[in-house]
Amino acid sequence: MYVVHTTDLTKIYHDKYIALNALNLRVEKGMVFGLVGPNGAGKSTTFRILLGLQRETAGEVQVLGEQMTPERADLRRRIGFLPTNPAFPKHMTPIGFLEFVSRILGMPRERAHVQMARLLQAVDLTQAASQKIEGFSTGMLTRLGIAASLMNDPELLILDEPTSGLDPAGRKQTIELIRELSGRDRTIIIATHILTDVERVCTDVGIISQGRMIYSGPMSEMRRLARQGTISV
Repeated sequence: MYVVHTTDLTKIYHDKYIALNALNLRVEKGMVFGLVGPNGAGKSTTFRILLGLQRETAGEVQVLGEQMTPERADLRRRIGFLPTNPAFPKHMTPIGFLEFVSRILGMPRERAHVQMARLLQAVDLTQAASQKIEGFSTGMLTRLGIAASLMNDPELLILDEPTSGLDPAGRKQTIELIRELSGRDRTIIIATHILTDVERVCTDVGIISQGRMIYSGPMSEMRRLARQGTISV
């Protein structure tokens, strides 16, 4: 089953700028899929369309086996999303923020508290759970963002540049956390321009350039092609 399936996905802004150019993306259930490309390649635009936050100009997009549109709030409840450099209300604590997220999601209070405690432990923020967010490091903010994206126990988790701005230790911790989150019942898509992060955690990879997918396949096949020194496009 394809969790994400786009056909000739195209996005043109203001009849001037082509952000996505007939993008074909296939992500199967259980994959940890790395979407790799430089800034401006179209990664974030792809995510906004997959989440139904923007409409495509042309083409088709299916998420979790159904057509995604801005009206599909029911589909979005099955997806977790971490934007690049997430921002949070500085006066809140991690507990307060996750409780706020649970109310938006309409979660029963008891279930929300169980999920909150489990996730704060998983992202190593239990000791800081009652501290104000304003004093958090970039790594702590990223881990809190991952916890928030997991509150609804999503089938699809989308992470946009999750290691952006992190030092090597923070990057390592984040990658290890993503590896722990992967499994047959959860599909993860990670956008990044850091190929080493993809190599450490992803099962499959897609390379996007100027809005087009120029390679998509297993990580093992990409390594084989890289060793040959040439890739046919």
